[in-house]
Amino acid sequence: MIHTILNKYDVYTFNPKNYSKIVKNLIDSRGYLCYIDHELDEGKLNPRYERYLEQKEVVYLKQVPDYAGTRTVPFSIVISDAKIKEKEIDKLSQKYVMMDDFYYKHSKEIDENGFGFFTHQLKLVEEACFEKAIQVENALEKMNRDFLNETFALSAGKRFILLPFLAKFKGNYVEPVMIANIYEVGIITLQMIIPLNEYDFSLSNTPPNNIEFDSLILYEAKKNYSTKDYWDKKEYETASTYDLYEKYTLYLNTICGVTLKKNKNLAQYAWVMCDFDFKSKTSYEQFLKKHQPTILGYLINSVKERNDRLFESDIEKLINKFTVEKNKESLFLCSKQFAFLSFGNSIIKDKIAAVLKEDEKKLKEDKNYDNLFRKNAEDMILSNMFQYLKFYELTLIKKFFAIKILVELSESTYVKLEEFNEVKKDINTLLLKYDDLLIFQSEGSPKEMYNDLLIKTGTEEIVSKVQRTVSNIREDINQTREFHIKDRDLSTTILASFITLLFGFAGLKSFIENAVIHFVVIGSWVDKHKFTSTFSLWSILFVVLLLLNIRKVISYKK
Repeated sequence: MIHTILNKYDVYTFNPKNYSKIVKNLIDSRGYLCYIDHELDEGKLNPRYERYLEQKEVVYLKQVPDYAGTRTVPFSIVISDAKIKEKEIDKLSQKYVMMDDFYYKHSKEIDENGFGFFTHQLKLVEEACFEKAIQVENALEKMNRDFLNETFALSAGKRFILLPFLAKFKGNYVEPVMIANIYEVGIITLQMIIPLNEYDFSLSNTPPNNIEFDSLILYEAKKNYSTKDYWDKKEYETASTYDLYEKYTLYLNTICGVTLKKNKNLAQYAWVMCDFDFKSKTSYEQFLKKHQPTILGYLINSVKERNDRLFESDIEKLINKFTVEKNKESLFLCSKQFAFLSFGNSIIKDKIAAVLKEDEKKLKEDKNYDNLFRKNAEDMILSNMFQYLKFYELTLIKKFFAIKILVELSESTYVKLEEFNEVKKDINTLLLKYDDLLIFQSEGSPKEMYNDLLIKTGTEEIVSKVQRTVSNIREDINQTREFHIKDRDLSTTILASFITLLFGFAGLKSFIENAVIHFVVIGSWVDKHKFTSTFSLWSILFVVLLLLNIRKVISYKK
């Protein structure tokens, strides 16, 4: 059995001026599970959602014996929490229909007097999602503190674990974790972490990244959630990972208090896999060799028919081309849109066996050993994957930011240098804030991995394109400025020449009266026609000046 986790990264953009407003609105909305308050240096859980889970558990516990057919005697439940009122539970039980969104175990036991009784154990799917959310938050924060520069980690943005969705995949509920990373530069990344326990790791006639769910249930989108609001949900018969992006857009727009700009075509995917057949004697190297064609198919989002046409030698070349890191216990590959991370199971198996060794005998007697072993393995994979995907995420932030700038450049017309300087600030932020020297605490493999991922994800290519575009725009603006300066100078020169000629009429008149009339040939005629002579000479000079200026304008425009 190959345990699979799909990580899907979607992106939204917003006006950076709304950053503080968005963060405040999201916190006030209570539309999240948890987040880290770095000012207080502590994690914050959503108390209203915790109260909702407590209420729902009591509501279900009162009904589950009838639901499961295990009630044989009158049944009652003692509510120890004083904040949960009996009347409130009764109202909720009447208003909301009990669904199958819980895990349930019961056992029949016999007491010393020979009386039989049932022990009921119930856990909500939402509670399991909440626990996973806290685990993910702790794993991500540990990565931040272990490897990232403190200034960058605190200033780049805020991370929130959002309300999950309820969905069935092949008849079983998934336990998703939804992460919203809000960055000051005007970007929100929505990371969907979707564990798929019954996943068939193979290729078919549909692309691997389009996961179809049997059913989907979402919380109603509200600007502010009270405890009772979490009960309100909307159900869909079927949905896919593509649909989730559209449905979470409404939810994010509502809790953030602004309309976010969607960028549907920028989605990135990262697959995480581990062989959970712990009894198999197949080595990790053999496992990779066996599944190499399928791995490549997931890395290029290929369908089976197309993948089958590839030569084995070509498959190996492409795998080597996309390899970021490979060792005895893990393989990390990355293309421009997809990443693939695989773990060997030998170290995982040994570590979990050591943890459970003390209680192994009892767990096996209760037939809980295998389930607990798998649960520990799932948790370990979920935490370990961030040793790779955290740096993949950092790469995507820079990539999305570069694309955002490129889109803004294509949609705007820059004429003034002042307008261009605003874009220049974004370019400087992109180049400086996300430089590896400022992101990481020290040299080492994380920094090397980040730089390798910048190339393999195509981020560096996009950044270079942004720089070339900016350089071209700057050149165009400078040429435009020079043209306008020359144009103004030309206009001034032409105007000055005509003004000079206009006010030179009196000088021409004096010249004719004092000099020309003394010429032997034309002097007598000019003396009799002084105004006509003066105006004629002035007109000739005007036409000559006009022709010279026209010639100058034509020459300038060429």
